[in-house]
Parts: sequence; C-alpha cells; structure tokens
Amino acid sequence: MAIFNMLSRYSWGAKVVLTLAAFAVKFGEFWLISQLFTSNSLAKSMALLKRPAILGNSQTLKPYFDALRKRINAMINVTECIVELTELPSKYIPIDEPPLSTTMAHIRSATFCIISNIVTCARQITGLVEMRHEFATFTSEAWDLSTSANKFSSIHEHLQIRLLTCKEHMNADGRMLMEAFEDFKRTIETPQVDNLKILQNIFGKEENLFNPDKTKVSINVLRRKHVLLLISDLDISQEEIRVLEVVYKTRVSSGHNYEIIWLPIVDKTAWNDGCQKISSLQSIMSWYTVSHQFSIKPAVIKYIREEWGF
Repeated sequence: MAIFNMLSRYSWGAKVVLTLAAFAVKFGEFWLISQLFTSNSLAKSMALLKRPAILGNSQTLKPYFDALRKRINAMINVTECIVELTELPSKYIPIDEPPLSTTMAHIRSATFCIISNIVTCARQITGLVEMRHEFATFTSEAWDLSTSANKFSSIHEHLQIRLLTCKEHMNADGRMLMEAFEDFKRTIETPQVDNLKILQNIFGKEENLFNPDKTKVSINVLRRKHVLLLISDLDISQEEIRVLEVVYKTRVSSGHNYEIIWLPIVDKTAWNDGCQKISSLQSIMSWYTVSHQFSIKPAVIKYIREEWGF
C-alpha cells in the first residue's frame, strides 16, 4: 500500500509507468547481465564480478528468466493500453460518461494488478541477486510467472476491446473523423522536407508494420527513404504480386532504391473475415505490410477513398 500512497496524486497511466520505470532502474543492470552474459564478453565479465552464481546455473535458471521476460512484456502491453485509454481526448469522450466511465474500473483493477506483480518480481529478483533461495525454487516459480503472463495477456485483450469501444464511441458522430481527415489532407497536400510526418499520420508511431523479415517495426525505419504505397483490397492477385516482386528486387541495381508498404483498404468486417487471406498475401510479399487492422487510421482510409478515388 505504501507504493499506492506515494503515487496517489498521479493518473492511473502514470502510476504504472512510474512503477515500471523504478523497477527497470533498480534491476536493469541485473537483467542485462542475465540476458547477455552468454553472448557478450562485457556482460560475462560483469557477471563474473557481480553475479558469479548465474554463470554456473544458467541452464537451471533459463526457464525462470524466460517466464520472467514473458511476464514483464505482458505487463508492458497492458500498461501501454492503460496509458492510451487514460489519454483519450476528453472533448470526444468524457471520463464521467460511458463507455469510458465504466472502463475506469477495469483500468484501476489492471493498475493494482501490475503494481502488485512488479513488487512480486522485485522480491523474486532480489532473492536471486542475494542468493536467499535455492535455484530449484526459482525453477518452480517459473510456472507461476508463466501463469501470470497468461493472465496479463487476457487483461490486455479485454482492455483492447474496451479501447476499441471507446474509439468507436468517439467517432459515433463523425466529428473526430472529419477533424482527423482535414488534418491529414492538410499534411499530405503540404510539401514536406521529410516523409516521417506523413507516414506517422498514416500509421501512427507504434510498431504498426511488418518489415520484409516479418518482424514488427515502427515507421521510423523508413525515415528519409523513398516510399511507395501499394494500395489494394484483398482481391490483389498472386500474379500481380509476383510481377511487382521482380521489379522490387531489381530496384537497387537499377538505381531506384525505394521501399514499398502494402495498404489493404478493407472495412473491419472484411478484415476479420479475411484474416487468413491477408496473412497468406503477406507471406508472399517481400516488402513492408501492416501488422493489424488498426494500423491504418480511419481518416487515411477516408482520404484514399474520397480524394484518390479508390
């Protein structure tokens, strides 16, 4: 309760961010050493000096570290969702009215759950650092960590649904969509010295893209590069993709270095129903593709349809 009292004046999003940050500051060095000492000579030297027990029990501790990493990543995902919910613009969705008012109870519950679990993680890592437990104990605790990670994944899915409901409510009267549409129109029709502002307007700043290796990346990787947008629905043929593939692979040798991003313009129902087809098309594309249905902002889809006649 001491932590909650210390953070009482902060918003729910700030509470979890500050707690995670404090956890990272306190245990960051230990975490880096434990993750990198097998592959990094500097980390191995630090482990020899500060954590010699880790070196001799790395295989025993591996399930524990894997489970701990999974749990922390799951908590970070929930935290990001909490922050996004608490930062929704009040002029479109008042905090004291549904659906956000009813969502606040879930935000509070998730916040308490995260902070409590961070305290548990801190206690377990402290025990490992100070060697207060047998290594077998940490192996058995790995199962509890994995269970907690699954719980946080479930919380994240639920909050994502709540977030979607709130966003749909915000767009119910069309005012927010029209403002975003006009803002995007001004941006794309104004000469830019850098492509990043336009790309962020299309995709946001999150990791909303798959790179050619099918790894999630943010739009920043395409900064100051020539980018072509491949706009289509789900009826794009494999033959068309193969033809473009040949051109794309010869772009460097031909002196035309650029990147391609596939923008599938489909409504939400079509995306959900055609999820398998989208994945199938993505698997044969060697360029950038969107990572999920919310990667492309609704105002951008509206602009593409109305201004570009798609």
